[in-house]
Amino acid sequence: MCRQTKLSDTIYHALGGSFLHTILEWSAFCTAIFTVILSFTYFHIKRDITTPILGVALFCAGMMDAFHTLAADRLINAVADNINLIPFTWAICRLFNALIVLVGVSLLLLTKTPEN
Repeated sequence: MCRQTKLSDTIYHALGGSFLHTILEWSAFCTAIFTVILSFTYFHIKRDITTPILGVALFCAGMMDAFHTLAADRLINAVADNINLIPFTWAICRLFNALIVLVGVSLLLLTKTPEN
């Protein structure tokens, strides 16, 4: 019984970094959800179009971080090896976030506001 307890303690301490990574990433995900709710609330009050664009961009970043965390914790089955998959998912998350921001800002810049 003591041998199994030592093994459990060793595994627990070895996974400490993974636990911290998961907690931080899911905290960022929850913050992204809260931010998108606040941005749409602000848009409803002030009618400023930039806040929902930034809110959606941050929400998409949070969603991509959630996907990355699920892949890093091996909760998503993947054909690729995790050594290659985890940096790839992180890079895809960042590129997708930059793309969402570029598309949102481009739409904002290309649309003409009516003159008062």
